[in-house]
Amino acid sequence: MAALSTSERNRSEWHGPQKSTAPGKRWRLALLFLLLTLSVVSGLTGALLSPPGGTSLAAPADTPTPTLAPNTGAIAGMAWQDLNGNGLHEAEEPPLPGVLLTVYNQGGQALLTTTTGGDGSYRFATLATGLYQLVATAPAGFRWTTPASHNVFISAGWVLTLDFGAQFVPTPTPTATPVPKLDIAGATRAVCGSIVLADTRAGANNVSRYGCQPSWNETGPEVVFRIDSEYTQVFTARLITTTADLDLFLLPSDAPNTCLVAGDNYLQFDIYSGAYYLAVDGYQGAAGAFSLRIECPLEPQATPTPTPTASPTPTATQTPTPGPTSTPTATRQPRFNYLPLIFPVYSGLVHEPVTLTLQEGVAGYTGTADTTLYSWEPDRVFGSESLLHLFYSKPPGLTTPMAPLLRFDLALLPAEANIVHADLRLYMETSPKYDLLAAVHRVLRAWNEATATWNLPTTGQAWAEPGAQGVDTDHAGLAVAAQPITLGQQWYTFDTTSLAQAWVRDPGQNYGLILLAQAGDSAANVEALFNSREHADPALRPQLVVSYWLAPKSATP
Repeated sequence: MAALSTSERNRSEWHGPQKSTAPGKRWRLALLFLLLTLSVVSGLTGALLSPPGGTSLAAPADTPTPTLAPNTGAIAGMAWQDLNGNGLHEAEEPPLPGVLLTVYNQGGQALLTTTTGGDGSYRFATLATGLYQLVATAPAGFRWTTPASHNVFISAGWVLTLDFGAQFVPTPTPTATPVPKLDIAGATRAVCGSIVLADTRAGANNVSRYGCQPSWNETGPEVVFRIDSEYTQVFTARLITTTADLDLFLLPSDAPNTCLVAGDNYLQFDIYSGAYYLAVDGYQGAAGAFSLRIECPLEPQATPTPTPTASPTPTATQTPTPGPTSTPTATRQPRFNYLPLIFPVYSGLVHEPVTLTLQEGVAGYTGTADTTLYSWEPDRVFGSESLLHLFYSKPPGLTTPMAPLLRFDLALLPAEANIVHADLRLYMETSPKYDLLAAVHRVLRAWNEATATWNLPTTGQAWAEPGAQGVDTDHAGLAVAAQPITLGQQWYTFDTTSLAQAWVRDPGQNYGLILLAQAGDSAANVEALFNSREHADPALRPQLVVSYWLAPKSATP
């Protein structure tokens, strides 16, 4: 009955003096309180009571029983590594140090904290009688296999034992995120000195960010071109026309973080011997058609080389019966195919490039020839006119019924000159009524400014098709440059680097160039007027601006 007296005393102290309670009633209350306490404790997982001066039935032999202060209780126990995760502490399972335990009051306020030691044990002594919450926090990498918190009632003179089991769970190795790469296996080989017509809508969106411009959001599909360089040289790429917001990226591999240089419509980079990849990508999901100019002056160029077509065999003359001899079928005009033109490469250091501006009547230069081929006056010579006429006409008829011809004599440049860059510049004074596109094509036959007409390039000879419209007979089918023509009072610049280099190497093939018209955004019939070499102001006449360098005398080609 001593335990009952103690419980009765604890209950009286907890609730305050009971001045008017009869002795029999106090006994009944004490008994009820004891039963309630035992009921609460018996519902705790892994919790056992130790009587005053006794030992917990479940506590490990090496866990000391806390010494209690008068009128206080305690919580003690240990944490162990539950190797098999079954929630039971087995003999071979080691203690778990470093577990944080916190005691909270009924209001959720943290009262005491401690950490399990090397033997996994912990204890909270001197707890006043009352309700508490004990919460255990596992070390990193462990998960609980037993409850991690308990609501407990502490009675004076009693030690509550609570143990915790936790199992180590290794952190899984994260799966590597695939690095986006360009599709270089399907890359189109680019020909230096050519214009490429393509459409990014035919590509895939494999790469959205490039290391050289990580802030550009290239979520549109891209197309990739391969450039093989045998020499150290300047590589240039230009978007001539686009129907969407496209950007350029030059890389030595398929990895976007190896990007060397980027440009929104132009890029230039000093490349070495090896393979490079040029990606045309769409900014913020853009996609569309484009024309692209590729320049690498020391590589084989997209240069037209004539390949004659075999003449048909003449019809045999009948013999011995007298009669007229059959006239042989006329030989067809030769067709031009594109074959590589190899340029010599010089070792050692080179001089700085020299820039030369060729313009009729300026600095003594008189090597320009120009005229207009005019379909509505097919036999008239326009070589002495001060304007060059370019006309776009909507299909189904002829799209260029007026076409300017120009030629610049480059004989003053040495044959060993290495052309870095060359631009044709034409000045327009009056804005056209509508916009159009002017494309530069290489001319493939000789013509004379003083006699050239829509029908004849020179006296006694005819174009393959009137107006030099014969593709790969009168002019090269591949344009070397193109520009949208919109406003007057400005210069229009066309990149003719590949033409200038070819003409310097073989002056006999310098037949100049022709401007052909294409539809602008308006797709309307329209005429554009450029100044010719006969214009009154020499400063506004056509120009060919050439930058070149010569190898040192000690260099060996």
